[in-house]
Amino acid sequence: MFFLLLIAHVDEITCHELWLEAGTSKKRKFLPIQKVRAKLNPGWTQNLLSFHALTGCDTTSFISGHTKKTLWTVFKEHHELLRGIGVDVLTPDAIASAEKFLCKAYNVPNSVDTGNQARCLLFSTTKKPEALPPTSDALKYHIMRANYQSLVWKRANCAQPILPLPRDNGWTSDGEGM
Repeated sequence: MFFLLLIAHVDEITCHELWLEAGTSKKRKFLPIQKVRAKLNPGWTQNLLSFHALTGCDTTSFISGHTKKTLWTVFKEHHELLRGIGVDVLTPDAIASAEKFLCKAYNVPNSVDTGNQARCLLFSTTKKPEALPPTSDALKYHIMRANYQSLVWKRANCAQPILPLPRDNGWTSDGEGM
């Protein structure tokens, strides 16, 4: 995650060269952040944090049956569908666009835009219920949580970021915390 944060915020960090040390104690790697970012499509870097949150991280669930690698293939072609994620006010259009992005992972026709449509289409051909896409309602709350997490990361460069309440973004309170 630290690597993605550096990629996203490298323009705001004032240093000539920024490197990330990674690997194990026996096999160290040094990654040149500016050079890595320069090789990425600008549309990818703009939506990279949203992609990571939407496809599963420490605070958001992953999409069952889909790895980051398979979803990255979808992202490279359809990254623009995530441009509304990681913003203050999540619009219905941004939710619909992110839902359409997630439908692309299930190899359904382009006319299928919602989780509910994808579930109906795949129901008769899927042998395992867990292989079905989430419902549109479940996706809405997943997208809301991913939006909030992306917003936190996009404001990671601020000492005191102003953030909306988590309970307004797909989480509920159990009385002891979120």
